[in-house]
Parts: sequence; C-alpha cells; structure tokens
Amino acid sequence: MGMFDTVYYKGVTHQSKDTPSQSLAEYAIENEDLWFKNVKYQWVDNEKDLMGGHLDRVSENWEHLNDFSGQIIFYTDKEEYLALFWEGKMIKIKQLNN
Repeated sequence: MGMFDTVYYKGVTHQSKDTPSQSLAEYAIENEDLWFKNVKYQWVDNEKDLMGGHLDRVSENWEHLNDFSGQIIFYTDKEEYLALFWEGKMIKIKQLNN
C-alpha cells in the first residue's frame, strides 16, 4: 500500500501518491489553486516515550504552491481524478473512472 498524501477537493478527502511531499502531508485544491499544509515540528525529549521523545507540532499554515507544475492523480474508493497544474494553478482536471 505504501504512504500517501491527502488531497481535499470539493469537500471530499482523496488520497494521492503523486504529490511532491509523499510524507503523509495535506494538500487542498481551492479555487483552482494548489495549497500545501506546511507543518513545523520540534523534538521533545521524554524518557517515558518509546523512542525517548516525540514530535510536537509547533506551527502550521496553508501555503500556495505557486512553483508546482505537473500532474497529480488523486482518488477515493468511488472516484479518481487527474489534475494538471501550471505554477500552482489547476489548468485542467479529468475524472478517470466515469
């Protein structure tokens, strides 16, 4: 199965293995723009934790990916889309399984 990122599109949560991050990150397509949820973490030492510590979320904010050009395929159990982007703007989308 592998890792996937989350893509929010038209109020529906999709999965994708085509996004730039591939680290369980979150993306959103809003008003034809591609957005990335940039989350910053810091390591906190704690000897009670299994790994001797854990990551705490320090900040998060949505950033427009105006430098991304390419395609992203994203899907649910019922639908699959291919979206083309140029400089962070979706220029075309096609439903693949209709």
